[in-house]
Amino acid sequence: MADVDEDLITLLEDLVATLELREAADPDVPRWEADRRIRRLEDELVVQFRHVEHAAMSPALPESVLAGVF
Repeated sequence: MADVDEDLITLLEDLVATLELREAADPDVPRWEADRRIRRLEDELVVQFRHVEHAAMSPALPESVLAGVF
């Protein structure tokens, strides 16, 4: 689960950085490239949050089920 948290943090940091770059950009330069990247990052965040939500909703296995596996 720590990997998912790190992935979410990385995605959020990347999204914030891209938003800041878009806002600081020259007003005469088209913003379509930054907008496209922002949409892609938002889509990735949705996928990650759904993954986390699914993992949180899954019932935990009792330890007796894992007996002998490790």
